[in-house]
Amino acid sequence: MRDPRRWDGPWLAVCAAIVAAVYVHDALPYLTTLPRVNVDEPWLLERAYQVLKNGTPRQPMYGLDHAYLLQTGYGYLFAPWIRVFGLGMFQARLLTVLLGGGTLISVGLIASRLVGSGGGVAAALFLATDSNFLGGARDARTDIPAVFFASLALLLFLCGRPRRSWWWFLSSGVATGAAILCHANCYWVGIILFLWYLVDHGRRPLTAPAGWAYLAGLGIMLGPYVAILVRNWAEFQPAFRVCRFRSSGSRCCASPNGIAVGTSAS
Repeated sequence: MRDPRRWDGPWLAVCAAIVAAVYVHDALPYLTTLPRVNVDEPWLLERAYQVLKNGTPRQPMYGLDHAYLLQTGYGYLFAPWIRVFGLGMFQARLLTVLLGGGTLISVGLIASRLVGSGGGVAAALFLATDSNFLGGARDARTDIPAVFFASLALLLFLCGRPRRSWWWFLSSGVATGAAILCHANCYWVGIILFLWYLVDHGRRPLTAPAGWAYLAGLGIMLGPYVAILVRNWAEFQPAFRVCRFRSSGSRCCASPNGIAVGTSAS
């Protein structure tokens, strides 16, 4: 018997084309006319360039001669991209647009698996018309790479549930780690998947292979980063305080030794 939640191929293709047209219509002007530069774009591009040249996300243009240890994922993600396609605002925004498109696909597939094809199209269309999402998807910022990996982690975990294959959960852990490296706020993805895991394996949480596979994937991505933070704790603490100062509306600057420090807002 045909599942009423599933749409036929032609209808689904038309709806997917509409979603793509809505998304591309908003993104193309930022790739062709290149309007104003977002405040985060120059320093993110410099960090990626320094990763490509020196292997560390330094920012000498801003007086930060030491590696900036927060949100390092974007620099390492963008560095191989600029090696192939070159360094520029167009290349940076193109990568963000592509990752935003990948996010739309992931969200659509998640909703399709949970509530049917119609729900998948609706979820993708709602996201494609959301001003917050579109604002991030056309600028070279850390937001969209983080959201892309977060949605990918959710999708991979969802795909692994009926298959019971450890590979899906390992990949979901890797994607979660990549999301956290791009933006630390993505720790919430791990919390959501942990609760999801308890729903499926609440009676045997320590013996189900899915949980260990997910933790292994998470460790693969975050283990080296945590080790670097521990080794450079004295440098990490001022950078961490900068984030706290910025969240409270304070200013940040560079100290003489190149480490970012915060100053109270006037």
